[in-house]
Amino acid sequence: MTRILLITDTDMPIGALAPALQAAGMDVVGEANTARALVQRLASLSPEVVLADVESPLRDSLEAFAITRPYGPRMSSGGSLRATLATGIAVYATHDVPESVSQHAFLVARATLATTQPSQKGAPGEPPDRGLIEHAKNVLMHEQGMQENEAVSTLRRQARDQGIRLVDVARRVIAMSTPSP
Repeated sequence: MTRILLITDTDMPIGALAPALQAAGMDVVGEANTARALVQRLASLSPEVVLADVESPLRDSLEAFAITRPYGPRMSSGGSLRATLATGIAVYATHDVPESVSQHAFLVARATLATTQPSQKGAPGEPPDRGLIEHAKNVLMHEQGMQENEAVSTLRRQARDQGIRLVDVARRVIAMSTPSP
């Protein structure tokens, strides 16, 4: 059974996903709403999948944990990263979890949130700024073979050199990316 941790530090009702995830055969091992609780639960519960709002401030703590520990959960693209970010749900999975497992968790979460949150922030189908930046970083990593820190530095350098916002650089990178099959 897949062990799932829910990050519940924003207004998005991520915690309300537990019953649907459990009904789909997944084990929700806990929730975290502070950086301290997140690190403690990651270390003690060893979740295979972590679900969070893409605007969650705790995503920074989660990413720092993943960088310092080789077994830490990493951003998972699931099937379509664009669809993942458009829903506002960030999916992280450990390296040994098949993509189909993280995709299944995402689909259950998306379906559940669709019934509890009829309206999205921003333009329909457009991910929040942070999601766009994360997406652009992943595009550079996958299409250009960059490491995560190199991709982030490249995005920041382009924004600084061109005198534009980081999210605008991200939009350009995404627009020029190769579409997923």
